[in-house]
Amino acid sequence: MVLYELICITRSSLPEATLREIAKTAGSQVVQNGGVVRSPVKKYQATYDDGNYMIMKFDTNPRVQKDVSLTIKLDPRVLRHSIVKLGDKLDELH
Repeated sequence: MVLYELICITRSSLPEATLREIAKTAGSQVVQNGGVVRSPVKKYQATYDDGNYMIMKFDTNPRVQKDVSLTIKLDPRVLRHSIVKLGDKLDELH
């Protein structure tokens, strides 16, 4: 498995529960396909200008990462997202 970080920006007018729902959808998709969510969203709503930001680290295979990216991309509540490969293993980050 590969370690990734999802960064997601949603519309600022959305309620807090909506951002949690988006994070839960992405996390569920990772877990249901054998991946692991490493750091759930701790500060899921930090408002800056006109967007809400969330960051989630997860381990999964490249196919599931592409599926998560497509799911987030097609969500009309999401303004922008990015998934960055952090390393092949969690040990590489230390």
